[in-house]
Amino acid sequence: MKVSISLIFSQASSALLTALMVFISALASKSAYADTTAMIGIPSLPIVCGQPFQTPVVIDRVENLAGIKLVIKYDATFLAYETAEKGTAAASFMYVVNDKKPGELIIVMAGPKGISGKDVTLITLRFAAKAEAPNPADSPVRIMEAELMNDQLTFIAVEIQGTP
Repeated sequence: MKVSISLIFSQASSALLTALMVFISALASKSAYADTTAMIGIPSLPIVCGQPFQTPVVIDRVENLAGIKLVIKYDATFLAYETAEKGTAAASFMYVVNDKKPGELIIVMAGPKGISGKDVTLITLRFAAKAEAPNPADSPVRIMEAELMNDQLTFIAVEIQGTP
């Protein structure tokens, strides 16, 4: 039985190439944020009495976010909620803001396809600081609860930044 070295080399390199392709495809299918917890928060912004201000709700390290429910609290004695506008990344999402209870917003957003990214603005909230507010900077807007779901209807782990 005579086996040529070129045949053995050809078969070995073919097997090695196949193994390498499987490994690369496995790496490609692993998500960039799969092993991390998403972070969501509202950055601290300067507030001027009697003036409107906008504050974004920002999520970081998220993958395939397709649904979210937020409970946001603010001091209605000093701040008045005005409106909300979706961020560019969430343009395909539908959303509803329940502002019936002063001092609390319940925001629900959902879309047909998940969004992924780092430092993604989901929604921007507009408030007015009332003129009689002694120091509205002491009355920040805070996320109290957050539930996130991906496009496979699986919950996404999340940490809320800036909570008391």
